[in-house]
Amino acid sequence: MRDFRHAAVNFLSLPVEVALRYRGVVKFLLHMAIFIFANHFAYYLRFDFNIPPAHVLVMRETIPVLLVAKTLGFLSFGLFRGWWRYVSIRDIFPIAAGCTLGSLLFAGAVVLLWGPYHVPRSIYFLDWGNTLLIVLAFRYMIRAGREAFGRKRRATDRRVLIVGAGAAGQMIAREIVENASLGMEEVGFIDDDPAKIGTRIQGLKVLGGHERIGEICRKHEVDEIIIAIPSAPPKVVRE
Repeated sequence: MRDFRHAAVNFLSLPVEVALRYRGVVKFLLHMAIFIFANHFAYYLRFDFNIPPAHVLVMRETIPVLLVAKTLGFLSFGLFRGWWRYVSIRDIFPIAAGCTLGSLLFAGAVVLLWGPYHVPRSIYFLDWGNTLLIVLAFRYMIRAGREAFGRKRRATDRRVLIVGAGAAGQMIAREIVENASLGMEEVGFIDDDPAKIGTRIQGLKVLGGHERIGEICRKHEVDEIIIAIPSAPPKVVRE
């Protein structure tokens, strides 16, 4: 598994570097492609994948208006900026707002230019839903890919076991993943909560309770242990 990850990282390193260097342009063009695809897919859904020729013409002639409207909607909420690798649940609301504003601008422009019945009303709702889902999917996929393949492991990286799978431990795990300069590779969590043992948190497995630390360190060749239990008394750490 580790060899596969190294091979994937080496294969993707060049395109990732190019995308990062021109990330502003790449993000903008990617959004344009999403807007067009979401709108086309809305027509396919509306007409059961058999779009009448008249609506094919409508779909094509409204693309420039669609792109301008959606771009203005996303610009209004700053959705072309930011780092996608830090996307979280809180980003859903501004993205939904940007999609909504873009759809309203698109519908208003179509009504002004061609009349209220030029585009079927169901298209606006389907297009809104498609855009929202695809934009969110891309952002979360990029975050997942960044966490899985985004940085190269080095032979000198220290294998780290995190004691405590609470908020502090999760914050440390995220920082290890994001910050390659730390020179650490996360192994897993230790936590005494029976409900957490065996589960995965932040993609890392909770390997057992603190009484198994020695055994787990030997099994996974752990180099360092990070205590992430702010409220723990000193005796817990010594044990």
